[in-house]
Amino acid sequence: MTTRPTPAEWAIAALFGLTTLVLLAPWPAPSVRLREACALGEAGRLGAECDLRAAAAQARAPWLLGRVRVYEDGVLLSMADGPESPRDQSRG
Repeated sequence: MTTRPTPAEWAIAALFGLTTLVLLAPWPAPSVRLREACALGEAGRLGAECDLRAAAAQARAPWLLGRVRVYEDGVLLSMADGPESPRDQSRG
């Protein structure tokens, strides 16, 4: 004798599957365009600085205050030790 799942059991299984998909799916990292969110200021040679607190408030993005990676035209930019010493290595 075989028992078939009831519609309620199918609904529970579908809900569980959807929840698993939402939790495990590789969602893209959130992003914000810094040119739109903050006023970039000049910082030494080839550098720019931005007030991330003001940018996070304006963009309504509290995650912006955490670990931030900055890209320009798809290339990851790296942080210099100071405004007077840009990185010697090029990532482009």
